Amino acid sequence: MSARRKLLLFPACGLVAALVWTTVGSFTTASGQTQPTVIARAHAGDHGPTYTQPIFILMLGGDLRQGNSPHTRTDSIHIVAIDPRTLHASILGIPRDSYVPIPGHGSSKINDAGEFGGPQLTIATVENLTKCRFSYYTLTSFTNFRRVVDEFGGITFKVTDNLAPDHFSKYNFHPGVYHFDGADALAYARNRHTRPAGDFDRSFAQGQLIIAALAQQQANSKKDPGTILRALGAIYRNIRLNIPIGEALKLGLLSLKISPKNVTNAVMKGGLGTGPGGSSIVTVTPQARNQFVDLCSDGQLGNG
Repeated sequence: MSARRKLLLFPACGLVAALVWTTVGSFTTASGQTQPTVIARAHAGDHGPTYTQPIFILMLGGDLRQGNSPHTRTDSIHIVAIDPRTLHASILGIPRDSYVPIPGHGSSKINDAGEFGGPQLTIATVENLTKCRFSYYTLTSFTNFRRVVDEFGGITFKVTDNLAPDHFSKYNFHPGVYHFDGADALAYARNRHTRPAGDFDRSFAQGQLIIAALAQQQANSKKDPGTILRALGAIYRNIRLNIPIGEALKLGLLSLKISPKNVTNAVMKGGLGTGPGGSSIVTVTPQARNQFVDLCSDGQLGNG
C-alpha cells in the first residue's frame, strides 16, 4: 500500500479508533495465539449503510479470562448510533447482568450470549431486545489496552467525580483535567467498586471515554504527518478491519464531522433483582424499553 493510500486510510480509522479506544486489544486463544480487535459487518451479505438513515454499531468488550475467544463473555456492551443527516451520535450502555432472552438458550444474563454463541449470538440477543438492526460490530478486550492507548499518545480527559480510590482497578483520581496514559484510561474504564451505581456508572464512564477518544482522534488528525503515521501503525497492529477500505474511509470521514458536544451518552435504565440461584441481575424496566424505542427509531436518544 502506498504512503498516500495509507494517509487516506487514516480518517477511515478515526471512527474505528474512537470506537475501540476504550477496550482495544487482542484476544488470546486456547493455543496461545492472538487475534486483533475485530470490526466487521453485523450481518453477512449485507451491503454498507446508505447514509440516509441512522447507522448502528454494537461494541462488545470480551472477558479474556474465559480463554476461548471469540466465544467469551462480553462484559462491556454499548450501542453506538450515528445519524449522518444531523451529525449527531448516541451511546447507550447495556449492563452486563441484564437478564434477557437469549435465542436458543432461554433467559440469562446478557453477557452469557457471547459465551454461548460468540458475537453473532450477542448481536441477535441485543437486536431482539432493542429492535435496533446493526450494520457493524466491534469485538475487543482489555489485553494490550495500556500499550495501544500509549501508542496513540493518550487521551485528554476531565474527571468530574470525586471517588474513593479502588485497589481492584487502580482507580485513584481527583476532579481535574488529566492526559490519561494507557494505565490511567484502563483504571478509569474498569472501576466499579467505588462508583455509587456500580456497573451502571462504569458503563457510563466507558461512554465518556469513547467521547473523549473521538475528540482526541479529531485533534490528532489535524497534527503533523508523523503523528498520523504513528496512530495508523497502532491501528494496523491491533485491529482487523473486515469491511471494505472505501466503506471504512466514508465512515471515518463522517466521524470526523461529528462534534463530541453532539454525542449523547446514557446507560440502560434497569432495575436490580435476583435471578436463578440467588444471583444478582439487572431487570429490563419499561423505562429501558422506552430508551430502546427512542434510540432505534431515529438513532438519537432524547428525541422521541
